[in-house]
Amino acid sequence: MNQKVSPSCTDKNYYLVPNRRVRDFVGREDVLGRIKRGFLSGSRPRVVVLRGPGGQGKSQVALEHCHRAKVDNTTAIFWVDAMTKNTLRKSLETIAERIKSPGVALQDDTRVDFVLESFRDWPRRWLMVFDNYDAPKSFPNLQDFIPMGEHGSISVTTRHADVVSLAERDNAIELHGLPEKEALPSSSANAW
Repeated sequence: MNQKVSPSCTDKNYYLVPNRRVRDFVGREDVLGRIKRGFLSGSRPRVVVLRGPGGQGKSQVALEHCHRAKVDNTTAIFWVDAMTKNTLRKSLETIAERIKSPGVALQDDTRVDFVLESFRDWPRRWLMVFDNYDAPKSFPNLQDFIPMGEHGSISVTTRHADVVSLAERDNAIELHGLPEKEALPSSSANAW
């Protein structure tokens, strides 16, 4: 792949995440703190895995972290649907179309490689969330789709215990249910 991201492209800010963030997000400050610390240490790109059963809020925590990272000047934030290899490829192809230079046409079979190469050389902080990587036996090669880059941070949400091996020991975060006082808004507590 000979095409690189143009300097004008890397000077732009990107925020391509789902619009389903909980507006009044509460709790999980300990988890959000661990994510932030995990992205400040370790090898590059830094990988944090959020693991837990369905319904524990993994995706919401990842969305909240994306929002906070944007406020903290992470200039490129992308969401990847990692449920299947096909959805993962489609997400990366969408990213390719967003970051490519105007007028550059990418062939379908080159888009994923374009993204991987572009983020390897990306000059500013970036974050990519691989959401719902719950079936690693279906496609065990997620690492082949994780961009390597000096300024990169990767979040992976999963239900599967084997996926924690993608992160360094302290960056594998297990999510459990919220304590009742954090799960219910204070006004709801009096409604019972």
